[in-house]
Amino acid sequence: MFNELIDRLNRLVQKEVTWQGIAARFPGWITGEVGEPYRPTFFLWGDPVGKWISKPKMLRPDEASLEGILNNLVSACEEARGRPKQLALKDPELAILLRQPLAQAGVAVVHREQLEIESVAKHLTRNFDSSPIPGLLKGQDVDIDKARAYADAAAHFYRSRLWEHLIDDDLIQIESPQAPPGLAFTCVMGAAGRTYGIAFTESLAARDRLMSNGPPASQKTWHWSLTYDIAQHVPVPDHDLWEDHAFALAAPDAYPTIMGYGPNHQYSAPSAPALAYVEGLLLALAQTTEDEIDTGRWEKTVQTIGGEITYVLSLPDLLRALAGKSAGNLETRQPFLAQNSMEKALLNVKRLMRTQKFTSAADMNQFLKEHMSDPDKLAPEPQTPLERAQDVMFEAFEARGRRQVQLARAALAICPDCADAYVMLAQRGSDPERARELFVKAVAAGERALGEEVFRDSIGHFWGITETRPYMRARAGLAGALEKLGRYKEATDHYREMLRLNPGDNQGIRYILLPALLHGRHLHEAHRLLDDPQYRDDSSAAWLYGRALLAFLREGNSAGARSKLIAAVKENPYVPSVLLSTDGLPESPRSYSPGSPDEADVYANEVNDLWTKATGALEWLATTVRELKKKKIPATSKKKKRR
Repeated sequence: MFNELIDRLNRLVQKEVTWQGIAARFPGWITGEVGEPYRPTFFLWGDPVGKWISKPKMLRPDEASLEGILNNLVSACEEARGRPKQLALKDPELAILLRQPLAQAGVAVVHREQLEIESVAKHLTRNFDSSPIPGLLKGQDVDIDKARAYADAAAHFYRSRLWEHLIDDDLIQIESPQAPPGLAFTCVMGAAGRTYGIAFTESLAARDRLMSNGPPASQKTWHWSLTYDIAQHVPVPDHDLWEDHAFALAAPDAYPTIMGYGPNHQYSAPSAPALAYVEGLLLALAQTTEDEIDTGRWEKTVQTIGGEITYVLSLPDLLRALAGKSAGNLETRQPFLAQNSMEKALLNVKRLMRTQKFTSAADMNQFLKEHMSDPDKLAPEPQTPLERAQDVMFEAFEARGRRQVQLARAALAICPDCADAYVMLAQRGSDPERARELFVKAVAAGERALGEEVFRDSIGHFWGITETRPYMRARAGLAGALEKLGRYKEATDHYREMLRLNPGDNQGIRYILLPALLHGRHLHEAHRLLDDPQYRDDSSAAWLYGRALLAFLREGNSAGARSKLIAAVKENPYVPSVLLSTDGLPESPRSYSPGSPDEADVYANEVNDLWTKATGALEWLATTVRELKKKKIPATSKKKKRR
């Protein structure tokens, strides 16, 4: 092949001209035949004096070998009907690679720092690069050295895995040094195992407004964040930076992107001072220990590209809690708090009733009527270690951030049979295996606390018995952790057992069991679950789309399967676009109503893996929706708008 290329070149007339050649990465990603995205390299060859430029030809990474590049050049020469006397290249490595083989065709290869043809390549890349997010070097006074220092700090922070100890509810105040605008408070993202990095806010009040879906403080507010992602999701100029200058990278999916998002959908890159501030902050956070976090305030001195800087960091919510003050704005957790307040009230009433001797049912009912409105008022002190530990956990439910960890550990120190304490610790980590281990301990603690008699005599009534709820939460958490680890059979067994213990299904386990059954191809059991009169549901996306997918798995593209899918689309028309999106899954909202876009987001997060792995399911969904639109069948009988 190599000799054939040289022969083709030698057959062309040699012209007394100097060509220039340049290789540039395509400013975007292409999905190959096997589904792996890649950035091809395109080559431009031409004679700037004669004003002739070859058509850009792109090579896949596996084609960019000596033979592939030579073939690309020979094709350009054949297009120009001649070979040059000399070829000038900017890339010194490319010049070395081509010098010897081209000498056999009488073409001299030279290296030059500047080429006229560069402007053409820049014009082409500018036309193709449509990302609104600017690259790191677009920041004022940011150069390669400053960018490299930031990259080193970002990799150091990622490897520290601070999200194992802090969640996005733990707002960190940077008390010193003075922060650039909008960067005085930050939080660590990653505990949920999806988006990793840090997010900034201007104040405690701004955080609370954001968490409660309130309006921003100002329409001119800029929001800053640093997130880690795969190469395809970072600005192309930044990917070039990391590739060309061998910047530090903590993991293949940990390219850092720092950006500001402002009014009118504007994006901004940080200036050199702001980038240096973030560099130091990342280093300070990376060196932070769990013991330091638990003090509520700590300081770190770090060496940055600009010199030594001392950061004083604090957790205002934790300091407030340690001082005996309330946790502040709890609006975002009101449904959860209401549920646990009811549990606390029921347990306190039971404690009260233990101190009473009733002579009749009427006496008992009168007592309950008098005390249910305020069961805390006369509740006796807890009598057992488990009761004391559970009271600590009720306090933990009302706390926020790191204080919850401290209280959960305090509860376990009082009583190792406190299942809710293990559950809370498990829910805060991003490592599914570590979560599974804690949930296993939670289930075992719940079993010890309840005793064999409850499991023997109370089957069918779990959850109705208040004391069983920590155990049921623990078992649901364990099943969810097993699913994340791909252990679907074990997870399904837990879900089945939970429905056996509590057929009333106050926890909505049936909605999780259905996709688990479909994933495991337990199609007959899934059919029985869907047809169970006790669980009939004609409005939820989980049930309607689950019924449609079950029909497709059993019958393929049958008329019955299509009719079930059409019924699902009519009830919630937003689900297909979320499942078929190539932009990744949206964040799950905290609440939703049937038929809404929020319900579609929740459903897609729960079952995306199922639809993706069911052969042909997404194609069937897309085809059916297209046919639905062509026939102009109303997608929904309700008036709904995407927010």
